[in-house]
Amino acid sequence: PGAPGLAWQTDAALLTQHAIWMGPCRYEVVVSEPILMDRQQSRREWIEVAVAEFVRRLTQNVSTHPASWLGWAARRHLRWEADS
Repeated sequence: PGAPGLAWQTDAALLTQHAIWMGPCRYEVVVSEPILMDRQQSRREWIEVAVAEFVRRLTQNVSTHPASWLGWAARRHLRWEADS
């Protein structure tokens, strides 16, 4: 499923990225090191490991850069209303 499954199927690198809010209309995009694939594991096991690593990285990013995440739900809500 999703990016981990596609990476497994195509033997591609699985990269994570996040944007850090630097100020109004200013962001820094960070591409992390690849999540390494272990072909000794089954596809399902590796996908579970990859998803767990993604969650670990996301949690670390939110903790380290909370200003990048504050209010994101409200901004999405406003965008959805504008699209309606």
